[in-house]
Amino acid sequence: MKKASRRKGPFLFESCPFCGGYPDVVEKRFPNVDTPEAQTELRKHIKQHMHDIAFFLPPYRDDISNEDDDLKSSVVTGQSNKLDDFEDPSEFLEICGNEDCDCRGRGRHVRAVLEDELALISAKQDLEDTDIQSELIIPEETDHEDTDLWAELFPNSATYNHSPVPDEYYLGDMHLRSFIARISPPSAGYLQPESVATTDFSEYTPTELLRASQDCMKSLAFPEMNAGFDNIHTADEHTCEWLFGHHKWIEWDNGNQSLLWINGKPGTGKSTLLKYLLMNPREVSIAGTGGISLFFFFSYYGVELQRTPFGLYRSLLHQILQQSPDVLPNLISTFEQRREESGEPGESWQWHMEELRKFLQSALLKLLKTRPVWLFIDSLEACGQENAASLTQELKDLTQILSGSFQRVRVCLTCHGYLNLDPNSDLQICLENENQGGLLKFIEAEFSTSPLLSLSGIDDFIIENVRGVFTLARLLVKQVLELEQEGTKLHAIEEEMTSIRPILELYHSLIERKGSLSWPLRTLDVAIMELLFDDDAEVFFENIYGRTPQSWAIERGLTAAVRLWHEKGAKTELNIPPGVTSTASSTVVVAQDDIQPPPVLAAFLSLPQKGA
Repeated sequence: MKKASRRKGPFLFESCPFCGGYPDVVEKRFPNVDTPEAQTELRKHIKQHMHDIAFFLPPYRDDISNEDDDLKSSVVTGQSNKLDDFEDPSEFLEICGNEDCDCRGRGRHVRAVLEDELALISAKQDLEDTDIQSELIIPEETDHEDTDLWAELFPNSATYNHSPVPDEYYLGDMHLRSFIARISPPSAGYLQPESVATTDFSEYTPTELLRASQDCMKSLAFPEMNAGFDNIHTADEHTCEWLFGHHKWIEWDNGNQSLLWINGKPGTGKSTLLKYLLMNPREVSIAGTGGISLFFFFSYYGVELQRTPFGLYRSLLHQILQQSPDVLPNLISTFEQRREESGEPGESWQWHMEELRKFLQSALLKLLKTRPVWLFIDSLEACGQENAASLTQELKDLTQILSGSFQRVRVCLTCHGYLNLDPNSDLQICLENENQGGLLKFIEAEFSTSPLLSLSGIDDFIIENVRGVFTLARLLVKQVLELEQEGTKLHAIEEEMTSIRPILELYHSLIERKGSLSWPLRTLDVAIMELLFDDDAEVFFENIYGRTPQSWAIERGLTAAVRLWHEKGAKTELNIPPGVTSTASSTVVVAQDDIQPPPVLAAFLSLPQKGA
């Protein structure tokens, strides 16, 4: 309360300092604290606490309770007293024997206290070096509410400085800004992220306004802005509909203000699922609402703007300008002013991340006055753990601030589960635990043209060994279909699948321990090569299979892998199978015409051989 009383300018209460939270009695009537009605009621509630405290004695103490039988006060009863109950201030007991304790002054009449304090003032004692201004001083007459007694008593105190409050005081307070935005007319300029002169767009012709908006959009755009979305695999039929029946999705869609997290290992289909949501607005209930959907797909392997919050803000603002430029007049004004003063963007000046973040917040506040907003952000881990944690907190704060808007903002994020960015959230969907049905539908659809494969147990093997990782399933299914087209017998295909189980186990082991890998899972051949050369592959093979990854590669006929080990100077002793010759100075791998490698790994033999 002391801190709140010293604030210069307007502020909002978020909770009752006496209750330690938002009081239940107020919340039942006004669930959202960020409304004028709730703020009024909360202030009344706090005021009542202060009234009660004014008539309370010191807290209950066991060691004197027996001495206070005749005391008509809250020390014993816990109830506040009426003024009429005390005929004489001497009824207030001094309950402490310490000569230095300030409780000895609490039973004195307020007039005596005031006289002592004013005597100090008249003696010109330096108030800044005393605690007088923090003591309770109650004047004898307090009927005139408009009189600022404290300012008269302490005219030189900064606490009672009544100079005008600058805009900067509340422009940085998003909590206050959103409140003012909701109770102010649309023309109010409270939400300007910076002190810029807003352009009067009424003087613009429609063509000029369109051109200004488009030029501003160009300054925000970058070539790879939509690459993350475009490069994501489109969902296979009937593999994503399960989400709309999931109880977490339903809870979020029906009004839970928390962030919805879609977590999972690499390759579980997080990005594919998010792309499906964006491509099916009717299923997501966006269509027909007049709502606006915004998205950004971070990319670990992309350019810097694809993996930084700066790129996120630029992309989102670009989308808002494209769909609703009227909510960003200050952004366009800033752009026009800087271009006029400094020249074209990118050449003479650049946007800054912090100013774009404020423009985005301002735009969302204005959008939500008339239309709902869906925000989808993919692969949050790609921007780095520190940035991901910072963005998570920013989005949580933003959804809380915007929760009192006329329309609703829904924020859905995908991320690798190992980061655990929002551990206290109940709205988390883990894809590897939900993918079984989608995997089965995908495999059945792919094998539907082959009665032989449909009746085999290969689908069960794939579902069991990919452990919810959709990308692995896709690669294995592709390999099975290629083998069948080449005329490979069913039992040979099953043996081939079984033979690569160690690689699948290695993949899961590395993901469990590292959380992610530094390379994309795009082809089975490259995945096998990357896994075999991982720093932990040798320990894994030794502990689980009692052999080295090199011996496994030779057994499988991976001549390119063995050659790479040789060129890297691998010192592991190899068990050389038929078809591979060894010399005293080096090991030379020769693919004999009559020794054919397993079909699943044949691609490795097509790699350039030494001396070719």
